[in-house]
Amino acid sequence: MGKFVWSTPTFLLIYLANTIEAKAPKPVYGANPNKPVDFVPNTEDLNLKILQWVKFKQLLFDIYDHRIEHAWEINGAINNTYVALEEHLILFFLEKHRDKPRAQIEMQIVEFLATLKYYSDYWKRARSFAVLYGFMKGDDAFLVTRRSGGSDTRFPPRLNDGTVSELS
Repeated sequence: MGKFVWSTPTFLLIYLANTIEAKAPKPVYGANPNKPVDFVPNTEDLNLKILQWVKFKQLLFDIYDHRIEHAWEINGAINNTYVALEEHLILFFLEKHRDKPRAQIEMQIVEFLATLKYYSDYWKRARSFAVLYGFMKGDDAFLVTRRSGGSDTRFPPRLNDGTVSELS
């Protein structure tokens, strides 16, 4: 597989909206509304710590174990509803840090994502977790134009400039 593209799922971004709002710089737009001319500094500093690999690997195992332990609640009901893996990640951190306020739980998730992004370049276990949970996507699947057949068996696409009738 080729290079990977990092992609944070929307559901997770919605949950982390308060932290993103407080810690991300705000753009200031000029005449062009698509291009910011400056950034207003954030209200709080974002200080992240990367976990040691041994501790992070154990955290990955804990997330897998939590998913397996609660699989009967997720998939065992008569009217079964599927919980996506990024939603399960939020549930895991909510249960693990249930005595902490939401802002601290959000920071734990942000630090987990930063650690996952860091280690996914070096450790196959972290990369596999990121791909499984939808944080990384292979560029050969999402960024390259799909073609069927070889170039020697397909004619180039024909554009009708209006001089030729489509019916003849």
